[in-house]
Amino acid sequence: ATVIVEGNRISAIGPSSAVSVPAGATRIDVKGKTIMPGIIDVHGHLGGESSGLIGQTSWSLAANLAYGVTTSHDPSNDSETVFTNAELVRAGKKVGPRVFSTGTILYGAETPFKAVVESFEDALSHVRRQKALGAISVKSYNQQRRDARQMIVKASRELEILDVPEGGSLLYMNQTHVLDGHTGVEHSLPVPRIYKDTVELFAKSSVGYTPTLIVGYGGLSGEYYWYQHTNVWENERLLKFVPREVVDARSRRRLMAPEGDFNHVLTARGAKQIADAGGSVQLGAHGQL
Repeated sequence: ATVIVEGNRISAIGPSSAVSVPAGATRIDVKGKTIMPGIIDVHGHLGGESSGLIGQTSWSLAANLAYGVTTSHDPSNDSETVFTNAELVRAGKKVGPRVFSTGTILYGAETPFKAVVESFEDALSHVRRQKALGAISVKSYNQQRRDARQMIVKASRELEILDVPEGGSLLYMNQTHVLDGHTGVEHSLPVPRIYKDTVELFAKSSVGYTPTLIVGYGGLSGEYYWYQHTNVWENERLLKFVPREVVDARSRRRLMAPEGDFNHVLTARGAKQIADAGGSVQLGAHGQL
């Protein structure tokens, strides 16, 4: 087979006998390999620079691209930094996947950046601000009152922007996220096994589920599985992009645990139940190593 790529788009694909190669094209022989579409990571915290200084390169962005992520959605990052990086990537000034983000979260807990929602006008103001900065989505996070979450949902719909909440390890809050019509639920559900009520609630709605298997609730996350079973610190491809001090600190002194303690397997089974029932399940790697 032959695949023709022009710019960053596939323009033709098919049997080599049926696809004409443009004159002057660069040929890459991938015999014996498998070509797959770029991965869209809908929950990837990409990190970023600080102190208002933006680098010309980013190892986090480069590493994601090197492992096949061509589009990344960051559901919590610094607004000023992440949208600047998104524009640099889009303009070809910085190497990385296409970047989309919520920017700064609409946080309900007591912090210096708390997003207070006492009225629908408050919700509109928060969502309008994030959209003006470049957000395609907002993250309603730890908004403790259900009516506040509902006002953010309504404001997001009016302003045509996605609303992706996080439940803070509370199943009942996750269930109200679905009932109230959020775009998607971030992170794994915080119980090891789910039953027909929750499966059908997700399956019969249009709400997506992003279980972030590599970091979850209720037991050991998937990230630690790889440290136990592989010598991550010897991965030459990873080390081409990620600083050794980051890799070593996470992987060399590793935790050992019985297979049954890795909760990402149970989380994945629950996600499969939802998908098999007709629900929408997305890939989200959370930005972990």
